[in-house]
Amino acid sequence: FRLRVYQSELVGILTLSERERAAIYRFLAGQADLKRADVWLHERRCTVGGHLDIRQLGIECIDHQASLISSLSVADNITIDGQVVPPLRLVRDRENYRHAEALLRTVGTLDLASLDTLALAIFQRAVVRVCRALWKKARVILLDDVFAEFTEKEKTTFLGILRRLSADGISFILLGHDSAELISRTDRLVIVRNGRVAMTVDSA
Repeated sequence: FRLRVYQSELVGILTLSERERAAIYRFLAGQADLKRADVWLHERRCTVGGHLDIRQLGIECIDHQASLISSLSVADNITIDGQVVPPLRLVRDRENYRHAEALLRTVGTLDLASLDTLALAIFQRAVVRVCRALWKKARVILLDDVFAEFTEKEKTTFLGILRRLSADGISFILLGHDSAELISRTDRLVIVRNGRVAMTVDSA
């Protein structure tokens, strides 16, 4: 499996099976090793023994459900430190809330700051997760089939957010199963079959 992602690029990865997509997501999310993998991010070779250290590389991951911690506010979900947060570590100070609001404003969704986390639709949850990745100073954001449950309007809005952020140097890797969807929304499509790159297609 070989992958090269340049700065400010949106790269799609098309897999032909759910199992293969899940395996690639786990590898790129640093959850599993992948033998003979060769990954370059921003002109830097990143694989060591088939493993990616996502924290060191600045990779943040958003799963296909854009999961959030329902017991936390939207602002806390953006500014938490780590994935599991005991009650005593909840972010409550005003400065962090201002940071969360600033990030939501950056992506044009400041109205989400006042909403209940449980009431958020999947599109809104994905936006909050992108803001969390920005809070963590992500250089590369991995998105696992997040467009699948969006409306057409939401797809257009979300792509606009990604394009604006890519202009600031952030790269995006979009995993999915719909070739037409991916090639229309990325700069380059990588087609993976049986764990190998079968073809790479540049967007028109």
